[in-house]
Amino acid sequence: MRFRPVMHPAAILLLALAGIFALWKKYHTERNSGRNGLYGLLRACGIFVCLLGMTLRPMIHDHNSRAVLRNIDVLFAVDTTLSMWAQDYDGNHERMEGVRNDIDRIMEQLQGGSFGLIRFDNRSRILMPFTPDVRSVRDAVNIMLAPAPGYARGSSLAVPYEDMELLLKSSAGKEDKLTILFFISDGEETNDTELPDFSELKKYVNGGAVLGYGTESGGLMNYENGREVKDPDTGEAAVSVIQEDNLKQIASQLGLDYVHMQNASDADQTAQDILQACRKIVSEKSGESWKDIYWVFDAGFLVLLLSEVYVRYRKGRL
Repeated sequence: MRFRPVMHPAAILLLALAGIFALWKKYHTERNSGRNGLYGLLRACGIFVCLLGMTLRPMIHDHNSRAVLRNIDVLFAVDTTLSMWAQDYDGNHERMEGVRNDIDRIMEQLQGGSFGLIRFDNRSRILMPFTPDVRSVRDAVNIMLAPAPGYARGSSLAVPYEDMELLLKSSAGKEDKLTILFFISDGEETNDTELPDFSELKKYVNGGAVLGYGTESGGLMNYENGREVKDPDTGEAAVSVIQEDNLKQIASQLGLDYVHMQNASDADQTAQDILQACRKIVSEKSGESWKDIYWVFDAGFLVLLLSEVYVRYRKGRL
C-alpha cells in the first residue's frame, strides 16, 4: 500500500493533532456515561480515522488494471482494394466483412484507447485521426464500399506509407503513449511496384500485428454494383488469393507478428495478446499500477456521520 495525500503534509499533521485533541476531550466527557458514551466515542474515533484516511488517499497495487488502455493509440491501416471483397473469409464471406467484424471486436477488447483509421486502394485516405469515439470509427469502417468499375486499378502496398508515418509519428510524440498498429490486407501486389520497406516506421510502433485475409485457394469478387469481376486476360471470373509472403515481410520490417485471420476468434486472441503486451510495457516503464481505495473511507465516513446525526436527533440534541 502507498499514499498520495490530497493535502500538504503539514495540514494533515495539524488535522491529526486536532482530531486527537478532540477525541481526548470526548473521552474525558463520555468515560462515565456507560455504554452509550462508549458507542459515541467509538463513532467519533471512526469518523476521525475516515477523515484521516480520505486525506492520505491510500492506494493498493492493482494486478488487473485496465488503465493502460487510456494510454494507447490504435491505428488500423486497411486495404480496400477490390480483392478485399473476395469471398473466402470464414467460408464464403467477403474478406471485408471479416475485417469490419474483427476491427469491431478488437476495439471492444481494447476499450478505453483512441483509434485511428486509414483506408488505401488507388490512394490513401485518413478516415479518422486518433479518437476515443468508437462509434465514429465503427461508422467509418462500415461505410467502406467496394471500388466501382473503372476505379479499381490494381494493388500497391506502398500507397498508405506516408499517412501511416504521419499518424504513427504523431502518436509516438505523445508523452506516456503506446502506439499500436494493425496493418490489414490480403498482401496482393498487382501494380508491378517494388514492395515498400516499412522498417523506418518500426521506431514509432510499440505493438500490434499484420493481419492477413484470404486463402490460398482464393475467392471470387464482385464490384459495388454486384457485377462479377472478370479477369481481363481470360474473360473468366477473377480469383484473388492471399499473398502471405508479402504480409510476413511487412510484419518483419515493422517488428510485429503476422496473423492469418480466418474467423472471429482470431481477432479476440490477437487483441488479448496485444493487451497483455501493453500491460507488460507499462509495467516495465512505470514499475507498478495502483488503484485508489479512499472511497472505502468515504463510505465509512458517510455511514458514521449519519448514525451520529440519528443518535443526536433521538436525544433531541439537533
